[in-house]
Amino acid sequence: MRLWKPNGPVLFGDLDKCVQAAQGILTGIATELQGPEIISAYWNSETFPETLHLLVTFSDSMLLDYLLRPRNFPQYQLPEPVCVPSESRRTAAFDPQVKLRLDYIPYMVTQFNPIDHIQQHLIQLLPEFIVRFKKFGQPLDAELRSLVSTYQKRKLSNESSVGVYASRIIDVTTAAYEELTGQNIDSPTETVSLSNAVYSDYAICISSGSTVVLWENMSPSVYICNIEQLTTKITEGPYTFDLNKTRWDGWEGILSKLAYHACSLERLRWAVVYCGTQFMIIYIRYIKDQGGLLRPVLYCSVSYSTLKSVVPLPALALYMAMTEGISTIELEHALRLGPFRTEIPPIPSPPSSVSRRHISSLDDLVSPFFILYTMLTIL
Repeated sequence: MRLWKPNGPVLFGDLDKCVQAAQGILTGIATELQGPEIISAYWNSETFPETLHLLVTFSDSMLLDYLLRPRNFPQYQLPEPVCVPSESRRTAAFDPQVKLRLDYIPYMVTQFNPIDHIQQHLIQLLPEFIVRFKKFGQPLDAELRSLVSTYQKRKLSNESSVGVYASRIIDVTTAAYEELTGQNIDSPTETVSLSNAVYSDYAICISSGSTVVLWENMSPSVYICNIEQLTTKITEGPYTFDLNKTRWDGWEGILSKLAYHACSLERLRWAVVYCGTQFMIIYIRYIKDQGGLLRPVLYCSVSYSTLKSVVPLPALALYMAMTEGISTIELEHALRLGPFRTEIPPIPSPPSSVSRRHISSLDDLVSPFFILYTMLTIL
């Protein structure tokens, strides 16, 4: 346990400025000294009417310390799992069997590396939840140990086994969110979009009923094949999707499905692609095109190691849940995205309402009559 207090009084003119200063000071303390466990801050209006007093205590078993410095907790370090290679590297194409909405397909995908910005923003967000800071509660400790046990004992091979790992990570996020906010969080599996066109393996939903994160699992082999191709492509520069087709394969199919689902859920902002040993986080930005429609632009992170990420994946998912009530302008400023300066053209004209199957069926009916007519004419 460590104790920190200012060397002298901090002078301000009114209570609002005191509160603002307290938040700034706490942010600095959290950055330098691993975060406060218990905060006692009071404004003595009788003795020192313009003085803010802070008394902050610290502990090495802090939730904040785990969220920002997981290497300080060797008991929660994830071991290298036993991976069983899979021969299959293909993923299902995205080919919606309902009326296709091209404005739900990504206009563009680009790369960003947000983890440092997320870490800084997480520190700024936590003072709002600081009153609930305490040592690890039993539920969170139990979930972290269960996650470690899963990585120690279960083999990692196909998407089903990855799903077990993912559920443990989301359980840790749920326990941390409940300790910080006192509110429940839900993570239904196989969440279906409002249009019933697509589904995601998991979704993180907060108590208000809002879905805040879509979660896609895939086997390590499928992840390495497709996400490496995606990373290579967007490292060269932003990639624009071809909207003159109705089927997308490989990594285009993965991103199209996530964007389509996100758009159907009132323009959800976050998604995670996960394979057990690695993960990618995706921020979905909505930009108005020249036709007046909001179009999804996907910002994909580099691929992070689940075992060695500077900010652990449960903390990143926690951050995504905590930013639900934050305005888009504030969030994108924190992520350093900057203005989107590309003019997005209107979506192309939709394909004919008659499908190839219908045309083929019509041909099957016309052909015999045409043959019979030809034969009668000859006769």
